[in-house]
Amino acid sequence: MQEARPKVFLTLNIPGSGLSAKPLVASHNGALLSLFKSFVLQDYERRVLEAPTPEDRIADEAELTRLHSLLDIFIPETGGGYGN
Repeated sequence: MQEARPKVFLTLNIPGSGLSAKPLVASHNGALLSLFKSFVLQDYERRVLEAPTPEDRIADEAELTRLHSLLDIFIPETGGGYGN
């Protein structure tokens, strides 16, 4: 029996008060999820390269590794994310 996996989707939110946000739209489009994954990883790769101190670089490399692992699980290279 296969394990049930969560459906992955992106939401566009507008800020509310404090940490709250109001969702405007959500999408589980595989191409959009793949683009999102690519942009997030590119942003963190740039952070690693532009880190102002060796300590910041180590922290950013660790976060990049964590993001790669998580995004590979929820948005596999085949695209679409789980549940699509």
